[in-house]
Amino acid sequence: MDGFPFGGWHGAILAEKATDMPIAPARKRPREINDKETEMITPKPGSVLLGTTRPAELREWYRRALAPAHEGEGAIDLGGFLLVIDQRDDVDTKNNEPGRMILNFHVDDFDAVETQLRAAGVDWLFPVSDRPNGRFGTFADPDGNYLQIIQLNETHRHRPHA
Repeated sequence: MDGFPFGGWHGAILAEKATDMPIAPARKRPREINDKETEMITPKPGSVLLGTTRPAELREWYRRALAPAHEGEGAIDLGGFLLVIDQRDDVDTKNNEPGRMILNFHVDDFDAVETQLRAAGVDWLFPVSDRPNGRFGTFADPDGNYLQIIQLNETHRHRPHA
């Protein structure tokens, strides 16, 4: 083990990127509030590791479609959420169950993002649709992973989730 929580070079990239971000001190166990209650901590997602058989091609697709300002190697910063793309030998060339997890991007200007994605040549799975809670567009990356852009309408944008 090389000392990074994710191992390998991508762990090093995350550790390097993490130095730029404020991190709450780690707690080994929940803090006791009183004899009957324990404060529970809700971890905040910071990154996702996307395993692929063709990392260079997938990295270029994500850069072109979703992060045109990104340059170089390492994690792609998607608005504070890091996308780590890594060569994996334990995955197929195509995702056989792409609906199992869909990465959603909440946007403020749906039309502008849709135009950017169309210019990047994304494969739209369904036509963009207006639904009661907002506007949705579902597309796939070259490995077949599903992604969505979503612009929630005003009523749903600020409503707490149940």
